[in-house]
Amino acid sequence: MKKLVLVLLSLMLSSVSCFAQQRFAIGTLCTATPVAQCQFGSSEKALFGFNVNTTGTAVWVFLLDSAVPVVNGTVNVIRPYQPASSGTLGVSWIPDSLILVNGVTLACSTSAPPTLTLSPSCYFTAEVR
Repeated sequence: MKKLVLVLLSLMLSSVSCFAQQRFAIGTLCTATPVAQCQFGSSEKALFGFNVNTTGTAVWVFLLDSAVPVVNGTVNVIRPYQPASSGTLGVSWIPDSLILVNGVTLACSTSAPPTLTLSPSCYFTAEVR
């Protein structure tokens, strides 16, 4: 019984060690001034989570699978979020991730999905790999 416990403990510690060794690229490109959108890669990415800070405008945050900047109009939203005005929204899938094939784009919109009306009212950070 003691050997079984030791083996299980060893497996648990090795899996924690493997997870701790994974590298995350933390996107910080969109935190200096409020922006309407931010891209975190233009190829397949694993999104582990993101944070959005809003500037006081009522907005929607669109998570998009896009390798290019998006424009106003109808868009294919992977997931929409509605943070509080002048608030912070944190989304996490850790220890899992959400795979986006084309790239990770977060957009700040004053209109509800699927209509995008870009608004430079958000600060974005994301954990992608």
